[in-house]
Parts: sequence; structure tokens; C-alpha cells
Amino acid sequence: MRRPLSSRHPLLFLLRMRQRQAARWLRWHFGPERFALTRSATPLPYRIYRHQSKLRRLHGCDPQEALWQENKVHNHRLALERLDGVLIRPGETLSLWRLIGRPTAARGFREGMELHQGRARGGIGGGLCQIANLVHWLALHSPLQVTARASHSFDPFPDQGRVIPYGTGAALFWNYIDLWVHNPTTEVMQLRLWLTDTLLNGELRSAAPHPLRYRIVERAARFTRSGADWLRENEIWRETYAKGEKTPRDCRKLYANRVRVLVSIGIQFFSALCDGMADHALHFAECRVLLHFVSLVEYLRESRECHRTSRNGQHSRNHQCSLHYVDLLKSLQGPSQCPAKCSIQP
Repeated sequence: MRRPLSSRHPLLFLLRMRQRQAARWLRWHFGPERFALTRSATPLPYRIYRHQSKLRRLHGCDPQEALWQENKVHNHRLALERLDGVLIRPGETLSLWRLIGRPTAARGFREGMELHQGRARGGIGGGLCQIANLVHWLALHSPLQVTARASHSFDPFPDQGRVIPYGTGAALFWNYIDLWVHNPTTEVMQLRLWLTDTLLNGELRSAAPHPLRYRIVERAARFTRSGADWLRENEIWRETYAKGEKTPRDCRKLYANRVRVLVSIGIQFFSALCDGMADHALHFAECRVLLHFVSLVEYLRESRECHRTSRNGQHSRNHQCSLHYVDLLKSLQGPSQCPAKCSIQP
């Protein structure tokens, strides 16, 4: 695959970024969309769907990562002041960046973790992708239509603690990598977002009851190896039900994901186990036994390293104290996530 011209030199990347940011600003102010800009402190009477996600996810003992997590929570508070209670009237489109505005230090945003070219780094306003992930998940469980969304190009975090399928998130980068959600119905919708001490909470509300419910499922989940890289593949499907019915009225594929995962010693060790099983697809029970063994080995190794660095007063910036990709298969949390069998193919 040919590399884009903008990736050949930092100046070309900067020029391309400025061009896309200018194009997005023009689209906001002169494009065909009508954007949702009105907020109301009064909740609409009917809830369509509600979800919450954990605010702090520490994958290591690095104090810099802990600081990024706290700064992310601070950035959430600033963003939610612009997002909570926004009304999405019929025909309007919700744009997260249009409401949040540019995250700058002058506006009070702090340095949080952002993902760039396969690694974590600090950036002003970092961590706001968690809000985009939540809003996207709410939209998938509603009649709203996602009209603009970018997925992450790699999978950097372990599945441990993950409660929704991989590949249902949404990336953010000011201002052209955005999440747009359109209201095609005849009813007013409202997005509500708030924080507790440990959780980011969100819900979609409506002026009238909605007769349908939605279920998001993951299918064809597997990890494959391409040269030295591991790739994660899955499909995200949405099933639509009438309330009170058990048979879906509609079932359609939303996304097909194929991304590179960041390899850790856990995956390397696991791949060695799989090398002896080149002619087999690993079933649930086999995966569970192997992954628990890998978890134990990785945990002991990381705990010893974390203890050593803490004793010496040193912390590696990229050190991971918890297993990176211990829980390789989301299907281990239940067969509903992967109806047939999930395979890891060498």
C-alpha cells in the first residue's frame, strides 16, 4: 500500500492537517447540515438508552500515566459543560467538536493521553475520545444515524474490564476527526452526560416514547498474524427489536474491523503456544485455559519489574504493570459475543 504524501515529511502533514481543519470549519458554517447548538437543563421525559464507563483505567505503574488519567477527568468536566443537555431536533446533526470547541490550555484543558501512530503520548485535551466512545454507543442503541465517525487504527489496550465489543469506539482529533450524529426522526432527542467519582455516565432521552430497542453484537472475532504483527478482526452487527418481542425485525452489519494490536510479551508467549496448533482453531475452553496461564506468567513478570523499578525510584515511561492483551478474546465473557467460535490463527 502506498504511503500518503502527507506522511513523507512533517511539514506536509502539518499542511494537510491545516487544510482539513479549514475545510471542516467551512462545512460547519456554510455546509448543508443544521447543527445542534441548543441546550436544556430540563431532561426530556422518555429515556431511550443509558450507559456508563469507568473514568480511570490504569494499565501501568507509570506516574505519568496516572497524571494523564486525572487530567482526562478534568478535561471531561470542561467538555461536559458544553455537551450536557444538548437538544438534537428533527433534521439536526450533533457534532462533538462543534460544541466542545478547540481544547487549548488557555481554556483550561490539560495534557491527557492521546493515541498517535501506534503509541500513547501526551496532548492538550487528551482523553476526550472516551466521551466520543460513549456518545457513539448511545447512538447505536437509538434511531439516530451516525453520519461521520473515525475508528482507531490500532488496538492499544487490554480487554480486561471491557464491557462492550472492540470496534465500537470513535476517535477524535481537532476538528476534522469528529463524531456526527443525525436525527432523522420527527421527535426531539436530548443527550445527557455527567460524572460521578468513578464513572462517566450518559443517556439519550426523547420527547416521545420509542417503540424499538437495539442490541449490538460482535461476530467473526479473531486474531491473526501477519508477519511480526498481530491483527484483530471482528464485525459489529445491530439487531433491532420491537419492545416486548424476542425475534429481531432487522439485523445488519455496521462495521468490519481489522487493526493492528500492540504486541506484548503475553501475545508473544501466546503465539508460541499457537505455533504448535497451526491446524486448529482454538475453541472457548482451550482459549480460557491458555489465556489464564499466559495471564499468570505475565502478571508475575510485570509485578517483579514494577517492584524493581519502584524500589530503585525509577519508572519506565512505557512500562506496563498489568497484562497487555491477557484477555485476548472478548468471547470469554460469554458466547453471545461470538456465536460460533473465536479463533486465533498463526
